[in-house]
Amino acid sequence: MRHRESIAAETAARARAAQAEADAKAAEAQRLQNAAESHRHEVSASREELDKRREHAERLDPSPATGRPGHQTPG
Repeated sequence: MRHRESIAAETAARARAAQAEADAKAAEAQRLQNAAESHRHEVSASREELDKRREHAERLDPSPATGRPGHQTPG
């Protein structure tokens, strides 16, 4: 009888440890999802800022983007 109680206690302890590990992994997954969402937001904001700057540059100098005003791109 004691042997079975010992096995049951050991199994319960392993179950608690597995649950704790699962909880920790779920928390890490949530943290990573939040970080990914934050990065996506930053990328979107950066892209919008670059688009605004590009539009502004095009208004200032509508010539082709060659690096130098007035020069044509080969091809």
